[in-house]
Amino acid sequence: MLLLLLPARPRQHPRLQPSADDAAASSVAEVFFVQSADGVNVGESGRTAPALLPRRGEVVVAVLPEEALSWLSIRVPKAPAARLNTALLGMVEDQLLDEGEHCHVALAPGARPGATAWLAITDRAWLSGQLAALKAAGVEVDRVVPVMAPPESLRTEPELPPAGVARQSAFNEPGAGRAAGAVPVHVHLQTGAELADAELPTGGQSDEELLVSVASADGVACWPASGTLARRLLPDPLPDSCRCTASPAAAAAADYWLAGARARVEARVTMLSRAERMVEAAASAWNLRQFSLAVPHRGGTALRAAWSAWWGPTWRPVRYGLAGLIVVQLIGLNAWAWQQRSAMADRRAAMVQLLRASHPQVRAVLDAPLQMQRETETLRAVAGRAGDSDLEVLLQAAASAWPANTPTTSLSFEAGRLTLASTELRTPAAEAIAARLRPAGWQVLASDGTVVISKAGSTRP
Repeated sequence: MLLLLLPARPRQHPRLQPSADDAAASSVAEVFFVQSADGVNVGESGRTAPALLPRRGEVVVAVLPEEALSWLSIRVPKAPAARLNTALLGMVEDQLLDEGEHCHVALAPGARPGATAWLAITDRAWLSGQLAALKAAGVEVDRVVPVMAPPESLRTEPELPPAGVARQSAFNEPGAGRAAGAVPVHVHLQTGAELADAELPTGGQSDEELLVSVASADGVACWPASGTLARRLLPDPLPDSCRCTASPAAAAAADYWLAGARARVEARVTMLSRAERMVEAAASAWNLRQFSLAVPHRGGTALRAAWSAWWGPTWRPVRYGLAGLIVVQLIGLNAWAWQQRSAMADRRAAMVQLLRASHPQVRAVLDAPLQMQRETETLRAVAGRAGDSDLEVLLQAAASAWPANTPTTSLSFEAGRLTLASTELRTPAAEAIAARLRPAGWQVLASDGTVVISKAGSTRP
C-alpha cells in the first residue's frame, strides 16, 4: 500500500494568503509518502516529487488533512444513485459557505437511505486538481481517505429532523451532544508546521504553534491550542474511552495542554507520528472518491484493493491456515508417494524372485516380465507346443470363421500376423469373419478381399 498525504489547500491555512491563481492549488510539487506492506506497520517514508514515488504495484491511497474537510450529519435521502449527489448537495446547500456545484460530498461507508450518516465535504476543484496532478505524474489514486474521521456512532438527539433536512453541525452549537462517555473521542495534538507539511511559506517565522484536532460525535475540528475555543471542543468531562495522541514534536506540549483542560480525566498521551496516522487512516473503510470523482476502472481497482486486503492483517489467520494446509498436503503427498514407491519395489522384488525360481538359468535380471515371457516361449518351443502367434494356431482360427466355398488366392505369415486374400471375399463377408474372431481374443483387420489376423494385445497389429 502506498499512502500519499495531499498538501493542504493554500487558502485554508491561517498563515497562508489566498491564492489568486487557482492552478497553484491544483499542482503537487512534492508529496509526503508512506509505504506499508501489511496495512499496519510503517515501511519506507519520505518526501519526493510524484514522478519519483516508489511504484511496486501497490494500492495508492491519498490522505486528506483535517482542515481539508467539513463534516455534517444528515439523514440520507432515498434517491436513485444517479441523483444522489444532487440530492445531498440540495440538502446541505444552506449550510455551505460556497456554491454547491463547487463542493464535493462523500457519504460515510455503509450509509443506508433513510438512516443518519456522516457527510464529508471538500472543495471539488482542489481535490480533482490534486488527483489530476498525481495522475499526470503517473500515479493513479485508488482511494481518498480522511486522516481523522468522526466515530461511526452519531450522537443521539431528542428529536431528529424530518427526512430531507440536514442537521446543523454540532460545531456550530457549542456544547451540544457532549454527554460523557456517549461515543469514543480522539484528541490529537500536533504542531502547525506538521499540519502544513512543509508547504507553508513561513517567511522566516517559525510556525510551531500547537494545533488540536478533535474527533467526536460532533464531527472533526482542528483549532490552535491557544485560547479557550480549543478547550471547549473537548467533551465535558472527557470520557474514560478518550484516546489522546500527539506527534513526537508536540508530545511534551500535549501533556501540559491536557493538564490544563477543564474537567480533565487521567488520559495517557500516546505518540503517533504522521506516517502512523496515515496508515491508521488507510485502514478505515472511508473512500471519498465518490460520484464525479469515482475511479472509472472499478474492476482493476477492486482487484488491487482485494489483493492488498488479502495481504493485510485481517486475512492473516486465513493465510496461515492455507499455508499450513498446503504444508500438510505436501507432507501427505510425499508420504503417499514413499508408500507407493515401497509397494512397487516390493512387487519388483517378488517378480525377480519368481523369475529366478522358475528359470534358474537367468543370471542378470533387467526386465523380469519380458525375460519371463521369453523364457516361457523358449520352453514352449522346445516342448513342441504351438503358441498363439504361431502359424498353426492362426490358421485354425481363420478356418473356424472363413466362409465356405471361398478359396484364398494368397497367404502371408510374419511375426504372429496372418494375412489372407481372396478375390471372392467381399467386405460384408470380411466383417463377418472379424465379428466371429474378436470375441475369442483375436485382432482382425478386414477389408474388401483381405483379412489380417493377429492375437489381441500383441505389439504388432
